Amino acid sequence: MNLQTLKLALIHQIIQTNDKDALKRINKILSEQGKSNVKPMTLEEFYHRIERAEQDIAEGKTMTQSELEKEIRKW
Repeated sequence: MNLQTLKLALIHQIIQTNDKDALKRINKILSEQGKSNVKPMTLEEFYHRIERAEQDIAEGKTMTQSELEKEIRKW
């Protein structure tokens, strides 16, 4: 299920529910999402990640989407 499909499915479920507690929990989760302690990366870190990704590609350290999907199913 891709991101857009998941969002639409969640919207549909939210619209269909009359469970006020469930809606409050969903609201709390979404409200807390923006309060993460994630630090934005610097421009230097960004360029370093791009260089590392290009090096991985050159060395053949890649996966196809189907290989990745198979790997994810194992989680």
